[in-house]
Amino acid sequence: MAGYSKSEARDWAREKLVGVANVTVPTMTSDFTALNEKAIRHDVEKAIEHGFIGSLACSEVNMSMAEYGRLCELMVDQSAGRMITVHHAAFNSLEESIEGVKLAEAAGAELVLLCYPPYFYPKSLEDVYTYTKTLCDATNLGVMLFPVPSWGSSGCTRPTFRCRCCAACSTIAPTSSRSRPRAGCRTSWPRSRCTARFTRKS
Repeated sequence: MAGYSKSEARDWAREKLVGVANVTVPTMTSDFTALNEKAIRHDVEKAIEHGFIGSLACSEVNMSMAEYGRLCELMVDQSAGRMITVHHAAFNSLEESIEGVKLAEAAGAELVLLCYPPYFYPKSLEDVYTYTKTLCDATNLGVMLFPVPSWGSSGCTRPTFRCRCCAACSTIAPTSSRSRPRAGCRTSWPRSRCTARFTRKS
């Protein structure tokens, strides 16, 4: 369970998201039938040892939803408050993404990186906004947006669109695959410049 409410997400992020996060890709057993829990715990310890402030629980691998939930549990348990576990909302549909974020939140993940399904072909920015808001409304966790222009989401990087998502959702930072997160509204990231400010209702 996150140590903040939705209305406190941005303040929490300003305080906690200072540093670098890595990615934990789940190791499987040698026969590929289950998660290698010992190896996953080892990876979490190494991430902490190397000074990462958080780690993304990678979901873009061949495992079941239950296994993904277990991955989040292992990461949260092993880190024991020493590192933030970030939920990777990268599934094949909105329904799966909602199921995944609920599992991650129950496991103790503290943050969401929102990607979009590989077969998501929005006809307008309104479709992207609706997807984003629906996912954000399904969780109490803060959400980082991750529109990647090479995935056909170049319009999502427009400042006005980023600000609209940040105003309506519990988003804390629009981020980019090409550089450090850039803010079109108030975010946690150091030296980011705000072009708009919003007051979010609790």
